[in-house]
Amino acid sequence: MFGWIIIEVVTKHGGARYKSENGFSPLFNSFVGGGFYALLQYVTHLILNKFFGPAIYCQPWAYLIHTIIFITTGYLLWKMGFWVYWRLPGSRRRRYK
Repeated sequence: MFGWIIIEVVTKHGGARYKSENGFSPLFNSFVGGGFYALLQYVTHLILNKFFGPAIYCQPWAYLIHTIIFITTGYLLWKMGFWVYWRLPGSRRRRYK
């Protein structure tokens, strides 16, 4: 895994294979997005479990927490500059950079 990350960083914006607009492969972008989402979910789980106990995820409003974390993941990766688009390319709204 660390070898793959090093190869992606070294060959960023290289022409060896298909690259997204941020210079990384689409698979690597999915890997970073999924990993960042899992990290935020884990931290949130630890915090909620500490304050409310393990039954917190039996509540119906836990779905709202997952939705907020999903949106926060996209926003933070866009704000850090890793993801170029806040919205999908091809949408009719203007592109934010």
